[in-house]
Amino acid sequence: MIKAMSFLRSEVDLGYLIAKQNIFIKKMDFNELELKASIEKNKKIANMSYLTCNCTGYSKYEKIIELKSTLIKRENTENVEGKTSFNSRIYNENIDLSSKDFFRVITKDEVYKFIEISGDNNYIHLTKKPIVQAMLILLFLEDYLALRNIYMYKCKITYINPILAGTKIFLRWKNSKTLIGIVENKICFNIVLKES
Repeated sequence: MIKAMSFLRSEVDLGYLIAKQNIFIKKMDFNELELKASIEKNKKIANMSYLTCNCTGYSKYEKIIELKSTLIKRENTENVEGKTSFNSRIYNENIDLSSKDFFRVITKDEVYKFIEISGDNNYIHLTKKPIVQAMLILLFLEDYLALRNIYMYKCKITYINPILAGTKIFLRWKNSKTLIGIVENKICFNIVLKES
């Protein structure tokens, strides 16, 4: 899907953050895979622009994987050394953040290496304190969950606050289907497993 997303890099302005992703993976052989990508929506509302990208993989004309991503870009605000103005107050209500498990630290080198692999040259990933790519977080989460026999066949990920490289990421299960990512006692992402 990273390759399919890279098909759209010339159609998407710099500065966008992935805000939400819906994933569907059909359980089958991936030998003959054809990738397609398209922008389904592109709108500007007040001080924010957003667009929805749809990436699909086909095997013998049957859709076997789909990644739908909503990207947002705040107008008239810049990522200056990783400073952002996102608000997660609504997501922190009624969630005990004291009981959490260390997940990992994603380094600047990993962010920069992923730029080379993915072709994502968005300036928000190129600063001295870069924002970690949502797709990189997704890859690490997929591995983490697979080691626990939990698979992301169908899920929705909402990215609430950007994660800066070098910060400690913690995870906490809200319930059996919802996993939250926490950095500096703020919820940064929320994964709802619809099928695993």
